[in-house]
Amino acid sequence: MWYKLLAGKSARVVYTQDAPFVFSYIATRDCFWNMLNKGVLQFCGFSPIKRTVVDRVRYMTDGRIERIFGKVFELGRKGK
Repeated sequence: MWYKLLAGKSARVVYTQDAPFVFSYIATRDCFWNMLNKGVLQFCGFSPIKRTVVDRVRYMTDGRIERIFGKVFELGRKGK
């Protein structure tokens, strides 16, 4: 048995990827998220675990980058 030393803590994961989210979900069966979520965060006791995926990074306009930075900033400010 292991001790979930971070039980009672929540987690928000923000990550970027160049491929569209749907493509990576279908092609890799979302293996990055499954590994991080189950193999690390749940193992340590985090719950709830939420994620924000920023995809198609290569083709972002400056306006979209600013909107995403604002959204991520608000998530951090609110502690969500």
